[in-house]
Amino acid sequence: MKILIKGNNLSLLAILESQVSFNKLNEKCDKIFGSWKWIANKGNLGHTYRIILGWNSNLFDVNLIDFNDQVIHCKVSFPSNNKYVFCSIVYDANKYIDRRALWSSLVLHRGFIRDDPWIIGGDFNVTLNLSESSAGSSKISKGMMEFLECVNSLEIQDINSNGLNFTWNQKPQGDNGILKKLDRVMGNCKLLDLFPSIYASFLPYGMSNHSPVIIKFPIRSKFKVLPFKFPNVLTLCPELKQLVERHWNIDIQGVKMFILTQKLKILKKTNSQSFKGAGAFLGKC
Repeated sequence: MKILIKGNNLSLLAILESQVSFNKLNEKCDKIFGSWKWIANKGNLGHTYRIILGWNSNLFDVNLIDFNDQVIHCKVSFPSNNKYVFCSIVYDANKYIDRRALWSSLVLHRGFIRDDPWIIGGDFNVTLNLSESSAGSSKISKGMMEFLECVNSLEIQDINSNGLNFTWNQKPQGDNGILKKLDRVMGNCKLLDLFPSIYASFLPYGMSNHSPVIIKFPIRSKFKVLPFKFPNVLTLCPELKQLVERHWNIDIQGVKMFILTQKLKILKKTNSQSFKGAGAFLGKC
């Protein structure tokens, strides 16, 4: 863990399925985190800790809000720019019936967060759709349905990511190994508005059969909105309106953002071919 922290210049680390016993917790955390602060939650039987969270208190503050055996809810504040984000670190139960306690906790926590930025990440122990398993199942399980219902209720989505798609591997027995996407990082719209460049990197498997994930928070970068510039003289061209209408009415299938970008590309290409650049366009007007 210390190599992971140093090698990736981490300032916050969550350890899932730690299996650290109560009498060893202080010793283990002091060895891993050093001068960092840390918190942990107990498992449902109280013998070991399922989630341990450590952070560099010189860079930001972490305030514990609530926790149970499947999640730690906290608020992470960045004093350098007065920004903050609510964070839920998840280590879900193996059985879908037991996961219902987590779904209820997340829905309840959303009422507390309201429209503030929120990031949820960890091991959900269930896939969100059929393509996230190498087993090729054609049936959506009850656990998957309940996970999807929770995601829709929370109005969250996966943040941008790179690296491994299948984040968990079952140690293969001959040719019967299974790969799944059980680990993910999700956020609400407010998170993506405040941190548009946030992304997660799923690294190759190490000591665990789960992929470690590194989340990059560009807290020092400033998002600069560039002004939209449009030469008014173009409106004097009699062919402009017909050109736009003719190509804007092309039928394109897909989500609204995809449709918009495709129409703009077609219009740009048509303009270039028809008028050979801005000079030729103005010459015809």
